[in-house]
Amino acid sequence: MNATRNVSCLQATRLMEQRAFKPLALKERIGLFLHLRICAACRAYQRQSKAIDRLFALRDEQSAPFDASRIEQAVLKRIS
Repeated sequence: MNATRNVSCLQATRLMEQRAFKPLALKERIGLFLHLRICAACRAYQRQSKAIDRLFALRDEQSAPFDASRIEQAVLKRIS
């Protein structure tokens, strides 16, 4: 991917998910950064994805069985 080329929303979401598992190349980081500067939808996706990750981390930390409906409500509240 050339950092000077526009990154599509599809590529941006792929890069956001990919960076959770491995570091992005410099060109990928620059392309994603530039895309996020101009795309409100992808910024919202990034916020929602981070919120979901935090909720899953919280679920994993709990020793008692979790209430899926409570987590679902928290996710829906953060999304809207």
